Amino acid sequence: TSASAMRILTDGFSPDSEWDIVVDGSDNFPTKYLINDACELTGLPWVYAAILAFEGQISVFNYCDGAGVKGPTYRDMIPTPPPPGDVPSCAEGGVLGVLPGTMGCLQATEVLKILMGKDVGGLLVG
Repeated sequence: TSASAMRILTDGFSPDSEWDIVVDGSDNFPTKYLINDACELTGLPWVYAAILAFEGQISVFNYCDGAGVKGPTYRDMIPTPPPPGDVPSCAEGGVLGVLPGTMGCLQATEVLKILMGKDVGGLLVG
């Protein structure tokens, strides 16, 4: 909810917070847009994944490299949410059982690359 997002923004994403990266496992567009906006406002990178049926997507959004160049945001990829009903839910479209774990492992790999400073040509930015 937007109330939760505001709580996270004021408490969890403060400059002195202990978090450096946001990793998301949400399954709906409103939550993904809230995460994107929170990360963009606070300058935190967001390791994103999405799944449906036999397919998955992964990316790193809002990432600022060592030279200060900021990567794309989720809104750069999908400027406006699709109308309700346009994209089937996981319950409607199904998900291959191993896919969530596979995407989670890929997300963890991106987090480790960010934390270790391995951003040159290796991060899945955008």
